[in-house]
Amino acid sequence: MACTDYHIILETEKNNTAELSSWVFRLYLRIHLLLRFFYTKTFIWLFSLSPCIVFAFIFGPDSYLFLLFAHFVYWEFFGRDKYHELFDEQNEDAVELDLTIQALRELKKERNKQSTPIKDQN
Repeated sequence: MACTDYHIILETEKNNTAELSSWVFRLYLRIHLLLRFFYTKTFIWLFSLSPCIVFAFIFGPDSYLFLLFAHFVYWEFFGRDKYHELFDEQNEDAVELDLTIQALRELKKERNKQSTPIKDQN
C-alpha cells in the first residue's frame, strides 16, 4: 500500500538524502522523474507501438500503413481502457511518486538556499 501522506514522505526523503552529494541528489530526483514517466499515457502508447515497429522492420515498408492502422484500432478499443484501468493518474503508486517528487524538489530548494551564501548589502 502506498504512503500518501506528504509529511511522512518529506521526512523519509530528508533522512534518505541527508548524506548525498548534490550530484547524486540530482540524479536521485531525475530517476524519480523517469519512474513517473513510466506511468504516463505517452509511455504506454509508445510501448504498445513497439511491436508494430518491430513487425514493420521484419515485413518491410509495405506494411507500415497497415501496422499503424492496427495499432490505432488496438489503442482505441483496448489500450486506452487498459491504461485507465492499470495506470491512471489516480493510481496509488503514481500519487506516491508525485508526492515524492514534490518533496524532493522542496528539499532541492532548501539545499540551494543553504549552499548559496547571503551577501551583505552595505
